[in-house]
Amino acid sequence: MPGKDHGGHAITAANAGNTQRVDLPNGEILLPVRYMADAKKFNYTSVVVRCRFDGERISYVEHGTELNIPEGRGLYEPSLIQHGEWFYLTLRADHSGYVTRSRDGLVFEQVREWTFEDGEPLGSYNTQQHWARIGEGLFLIYTRRGAGNDHVFRHRAPLFIGQVDPGRLCVMRRTERILLPDEGATLGNSGVCRISDHEIWITCGEGLLRLGKRRDDLNKVHVVRVRAAGTAP
Repeated sequence: MPGKDHGGHAITAANAGNTQRVDLPNGEILLPVRYMADAKKFNYTSVVVRCRFDGERISYVEHGTELNIPEGRGLYEPSLIQHGEWFYLTLRADHSGYVTRSRDGLVFEQVREWTFEDGEPLGSYNTQQHWARIGEGLFLIYTRRGAGNDHVFRHRAPLFIGQVDPGRLCVMRRTERILLPDEGATLGNSGVCRISDHEIWITCGEGLLRLGKRRDDLNKVHVVRVRAAGTAP
């Protein structure tokens, strides 16, 4: 990363943890990164960095819109996906989850909070969300409030998947399904592996067992296989 961002602020503690990147046809990489623009304030700004890869080394080329909110820890753990002619970015914040989109994967629209199609807040907060493309659909993987889960730390179980309306940037409530149920462990930190155009695998390790009814139990690592309807196994 360069020493300073577009606003002239020092780029501090830059990292790409818990993100999803996009590999472009020309071999370049669009890598979501978070950093602190003020070393004395624990508040993150998120950007997408265009990188080159020569087979051994990833190198910085440029970065795009610097996305931030002043509340809490800012915007962090960004994840990127390309769907059709657009790039979509989801971001974690302490009190909510945010989403935005871009034509080129670098210059983004103003961020907005995740909602259902009726405008009600999605209720995902203080943990990451991830993307998935399955068949022709764009999907979000997330945890949220309002699922009879007030007993769960940060409402991090169950783990949900819901189809996204790309035009309205919202989750369609009728499509929401539980990927992993609440079994006494947090499920907020998941990963997505694209197997084909029609299949993804979601991996998730259980956490914070010391706080729940399964205290002192060993955690499990779950793998969930999701396929588009009507496709061969």
